[in-house]
Amino acid sequence: MTGDGPTSAPQRRILAIGASLSLLGIALSVTASQTLGAWLTVGSLLVMLYGLHRLGRLGPDEPLRKRDLRALADEASDSD
Repeated sequence: MTGDGPTSAPQRRILAIGASLSLLGIALSVTASQTLGAWLTVGSLLVMLYGLHRLGRLGPDEPLRKRDLRALADEASDSD
């Protein structure tokens, strides 16, 4: 139910790259070049918006069926 299927992996990777680049852009604008850091931050936010849009276009998660819930409950009780 978490959407960890193979179809969501590229979108999550895009979000991670965008978040990393935004942190790099903020650090760059504080320490070295404000202009370059600002453009990098804006660009990375656009990348994150694109990744979020693609992730949202995958649709809602598939609902769990009763047997799936029982299997999850059995796994939880076995680990205790």
